[in-house]
Amino acid sequence: MTEAQISSILARSEIKTLSEMAEQVTREGGYAVLQPPASGMIMMQVTETVQHQLFLVGEVLFTECEVRVGDAVARGYALGEDPERALGSAIIRAALAGAGHPLLPRIRQFLEEQAGAIAAEKRFVDALVARTKVQFETLEDQDAEHKGSRL
Repeated sequence: MTEAQISSILARSEIKTLSEMAEQVTREGGYAVLQPPASGMIMMQVTETVQHQLFLVGEVLFTECEVRVGDAVARGYALGEDPERALGSAIIRAALAGAGHPLLPRIRQFLEEQAGAIAAEKRFVDALVARTKVQFETLEDQDAEHKGSRL
């Protein structure tokens, strides 16, 4: 699993399950908060689709923190003011980065389960949106149909 996939999963996971996983990690070996969750602003960049150039959308509120689990240090981030998600993400990232954390297999399983739940939710929403999709016919489409039916 790539770092980008892990980030996406941690950002979109149910907060309750994310917090429960982080709590399991801390019970297994503890943690130290190096920088408590704090809110800040960051410039959001996107790539526009025509010329593929960076575009600054504007400032976005986010929460970040830093923790140590064992010998590993990691940072956690969350959109908006969400200290619980930032802390949970940092704890899980640190456990993933550490040398042989005892819950590593369980953390990987958690990430896979969350990825599956996120994908299922996306399919559900896509199906709802697809029902509202409108199919347009143009006059050119109608002309082509009429030309083919003439004798």
